[in-house]
Amino acid sequence: MSPGRDVARCWAAFASLGAGLVHVAQIREQPGVLAVGVAALACWQLGWGTGALARSTTPLPRTAGAVSLAAMAGWLVSPGTAEAMAVSLEALMLVALLLWARPGVALTGRQLRAGGRLASLGLGALVVAALATPGMAATAAGEHSHGHGGAVPQLTERHDGH
Repeated sequence: MSPGRDVARCWAAFASLGAGLVHVAQIREQPGVLAVGVAALACWQLGWGTGALARSTTPLPRTAGAVSLAAMAGWLVSPGTAEAMAVSLEALMLVALLLWARPGVALTGRQLRAGGRLASLGLGALVVAALATPGMAATAAGEHSHGHGGAVPQLTERHDGH
């Protein structure tokens, strides 16, 4: 496999993992059967992303693309920050899968050296983190986060003159 295709596969996997994490954070916000559907989508995305990173080939690329398109269509009717981030990640996954599907296309137009490949992978992870983090924070799960300051006991003033 060409280095460009390998980077595209990893970008698609990162995007799938990011979208899966956003969907995990959204499960509690969904009513009944929809929560089950979002949970199933999250499991698919986390499993596919893990599988794509663990292998040197892209597993079920057409199925992954179809699931991503269906998820995008579903979230487009539901406005919100988390949904927008999930759709962005799914779109990134589709673009990466399209790049992967074109054997003659490398992400840089030529063979990537080890340093360029590592930088490309790091950039992909950074882009996904930049989209997934606000997506997760915009859900009810993000509302329950708090700093560690609340866990530290507060010192009280002594009123005995010391």
